[in-house]
Amino acid sequence: MRFHLDTWLHLAAELDQTGYPEVLRVRGLATRTAAWQRAMLRHAKPETIARMEDLRALNRRLAALSADMPPVFEKKKRARWQASCGALGAQRDKLARTLAAAATQLGEPPARRSVGVADLQARLAPGEALVDTLRVRDRYVVWVLGSKGAVQRIDIKDADALDEHTERFAELAARAEDDADPTSFRATGTRIREQLWAPIQARLPEGTRTIHICLDAGLAALPLAATPGKSAGTHLLDDFLLVHHALPHELLAIKRATDAADGALLVGDVDYAVARQDSVQVPTQPAHTLAVIDRARRGKRFARLPETRVEVAAVRKHLGAPVTTLTGAGASEAAVLAALPGRRLLHIATHGFLHTNPRRGLKRRGAAWLGADLERHLAAGHDPMVLTGLALAGANSKAAQGTLDGILTALEVSHLDLDAVDLVVLSACETALGRPEAGEGVLGLVQGFQMAGARKVIASLWKVDDEATRILMERFYAGLTREDDPLSPAAALRAAARNLRGAKGERDRSFAAPRYWAAFVAYGR
Repeated sequence: MRFHLDTWLHLAAELDQTGYPEVLRVRGLATRTAAWQRAMLRHAKPETIARMEDLRALNRRLAALSADMPPVFEKKKRARWQASCGALGAQRDKLARTLAAAATQLGEPPARRSVGVADLQARLAPGEALVDTLRVRDRYVVWVLGSKGAVQRIDIKDADALDEHTERFAELAARAEDDADPTSFRATGTRIREQLWAPIQARLPEGTRTIHICLDAGLAALPLAATPGKSAGTHLLDDFLLVHHALPHELLAIKRATDAADGALLVGDVDYAVARQDSVQVPTQPAHTLAVIDRARRGKRFARLPETRVEVAAVRKHLGAPVTTLTGAGASEAAVLAALPGRRLLHIATHGFLHTNPRRGLKRRGAAWLGADLERHLAAGHDPMVLTGLALAGANSKAAQGTLDGILTALEVSHLDLDAVDLVVLSACETALGRPEAGEGVLGLVQGFQMAGARKVIASLWKVDDEATRILMERFYAGLTREDDPLSPAAALRAAARNLRGAKGERDRSFAAPRYWAAFVAYGR
């Protein structure tokens, strides 16, 4: 299907057509179908929901098994591991097909729904525009539309060069001040503006202040807010309010009614060595959730983070509702999942992890190659969403209780019931990254939360500074929860970032550099 779409888009340009109506029919079809299946099944008959629980259990077992891969030289153990992965995968696929058939009986699949340009424009207010990008072979095709008028198409040639500039720009933006190269940063940003943004800005409707943008493939890692603005010394953050979307169809999401859930659940200072063996029943329907994950360095073992108590306390100051806190050995995966019902807000201060980004050659930013084992592991067809997630109590222990092993992967998150969730904030290392799939978004934590039903997600593109992020989050929550005219998450994040640029930290440290304020991206309206 994708081959024919790309061919049509090349032909459409020669026929003076935008090709966008055809793109909307198939854009993100696999992702939208998977999210639709999960949503349908969450409201199915009890026996179908029970089968859904079986699928969740299989996903947890696969995630635990994937994290415990034997080395190549242990041939017998390796063979047993591969056989177990194959058997579990076959069971999961068979059950997934059964559930997909059951979901089809509950509603109309996305493939049969017609979403057109007029539907998107109806959701755009005056002063708003949608910018949608799609990698098509050797170029990026960009469509720009406002609340009225025709769709504008732009062809950005030499996509490989643009991806290289994007990767370089993100690396330079993430560097510490003493290791930064401001000349190279500005030059790379200028190239991106000239090649990508200048043509887009020329097509924006007059008076555009808010841009809903879908960045495809390699562009998904671009800190767009940090690219040069209209005036010298400014950034795009100063010119527009940027609201990111994995797919343009997210503009059509229906606003859910406010749930009766109340209170907050805070998690911090997690003990990764041991989880308390409480007997808790894991729920199938969590309530409103706001998750905040740490900025700790990744490693083979997770180091305890006692400073996360400070972060939890800072967030708590902005919460008027009753608060429950899970810490130490009590912050287990089972305990967190069991405590979700009845909570309007969830704040998790712990380790987030991303094992790899295959697009970048299985190489971590600023780190060594991850090795052939992991490359073969991915090549074997294992879901990349098991390679990113959150660490909870007992994550370092080999004696974890059942499949609740203290590691909550993006795949497991995607099967939670977060239909009541309005906002998820992932204030952690590289939580906006994952495996970019052209036309489908990024397979990672952001997509996992969105597939589970969360409407808005805030995540980071690189390893962020603890002190700067604490200040940023305090100001973000202040804007989000203010009594008079509270800001939307995207607007609150923008205000906090602009404020942080002029703030001072301990020992009069400046936070003007993009590495402190540009890592965070707001997804969803």
